[in-house]
Amino acid sequence: MDMDMDMDLFCGTIAIWAATYMYMCLGAYTRLQRRAAPKKILGLLAGVDAVVSQLGGAWRKCVAPRKLFCAADLYLILTNAGNATKSNEGVRAIIASRGRVIDKSMVALLVALVASSSPTSVWFDCAADEKIVAPNITFSNVSSSPDPVVHGAQQVIRKVVHYNGTDTLTNVTATLSQYWKVLGKWVRFLKIDTDVCKEHAGACPFAPGDAHALTTHHPPLHWGTPYGWYRSKQVFTNTLTGERLGCLDERFEYCKDSNSCKKDSSA
Repeated sequence: MDMDMDMDLFCGTIAIWAATYMYMCLGAYTRLQRRAAPKKILGLLAGVDAVVSQLGGAWRKCVAPRKLFCAADLYLILTNAGNATKSNEGVRAIIASRGRVIDKSMVALLVALVASSSPTSVWFDCAADEKIVAPNITFSNVSSSPDPVVHGAQQVIRKVVHYNGTDTLTNVTATLSQYWKVLGKWVRFLKIDTDVCKEHAGACPFAPGDAHALTTHHPPLHWGTPYGWYRSKQVFTNTLTGERLGCLDERFEYCKDSNSCKKDSSA
């Protein structure tokens, strides 16, 4: 599917959901006005403003075509906001939920639409999968180049690591689990611990509020490496205390050349 067509579909989908949300807000406003409930009207307007701010923040992450997977975030924000407004829960639900974790089936449908474009690397924050309740390390601007990875090419992975803890980190370990997708299943073939501070010069220490850009250069894959989807799950840990800080799940496709990729799902 052509990337320009993808962008048109993407923008059209978001526009429809935005219009639906505003229609629901208008209906809620009219009902509250009839009931002469000024406090609830102010609350509704405050909630609309909160949702618009969330949409703006999510949209700014979608500037590059390779980041179209944030369509799911936009959809979640709009759907959750619309549901809260429609059910007259006021705007507390909109603000508290921050547009997360609802209607996974529809999200999967929207992501499938985006994924129908050229193969692209994908990344997820996997803290919840690892049962890390309050992660002190989060990630942004994760990318893999070239995308897809082709035979004979050096892969460069970039990411920004954000530290939200209260104590300065001087020793950080990343436990890497490497997977290959076989017959629709992820099969782990490697698990190792790496010293983040030694591997990335200048990465440590992590002071509270720090955001460090890390770059990893991988040599070309061995000539016998099978083509397909690969996955790297990285669990970051405080080496001194053993506290698990965060998790990053990166996925990319490896092909003979850019024209031979199967455009298979990375899920």
